[in-house]
Amino acid sequence: MNELQQNLIELDKIREGNYPHKQINYIKEHFEEAKPYLYNALDSIKELLDIEDDDEFQSHNLYYYAVYLLAEMKDKAAFSHIIAAFSFADDDAYELYGDTITEDLQDILYETYDGHLELLKKSIKDSSIDEFVRMGMLETYLQLYLDGTETKNDTIPFLKELVYQGDEDDELKYHLSYFISKTHLMEMLNEFKYLDENDYIDPMDAGE
Repeated sequence: MNELQQNLIELDKIREGNYPHKQINYIKEHFEEAKPYLYNALDSIKELLDIEDDDEFQSHNLYYYAVYLLAEMKDKAAFSHIIAAFSFADDDAYELYGDTITEDLQDILYETYDGHLELLKKSIKDSSIDEFVRMGMLETYLQLYLDGTETKNDTIPFLKELVYQGDEDDELKYHLSYFISKTHLMEMLNEFKYLDENDYIDPMDAGE
């Protein structure tokens, strides 16, 4: 076992305590060599979820550090691995990542975005994925629009598809008014009206 592997194992087994500066710094200094291990940690998450022993489950943390390390290093090759690593239904995503989903996912995806727009859009439209994960993905998409990476001519049809797509119980619909407002897309006032008339806007959340 080499020193990199030892640091990766130590990072995987850390459960609590001080921030693991030693392990993190070593991995960053040897990032190119470490990348395959970080990708594998993300790709193996399904196996981690199959662990029934709670203590054993909680003793593995490399996948969690991996998403932040890959984002900090702006590793574009990680984008599809991260998309897959968050694409769970029910409570699995939250069990793995907790508040990272609502606090940081949009930034993690933005920093690793590799231009694979169709993968991002396909994941946003997938109603089987946790709604808050999809919100983070949509935040990333809309930032790409605000940056000028995605055009208005492409963004409006995509958002309209989300508004009108078949699943009336799709939880993402309840958040679309916020995203339409954030991008100042006046061309979507009819969609905004549709969301309002079909009770997809909560005044307690969005105001009157």
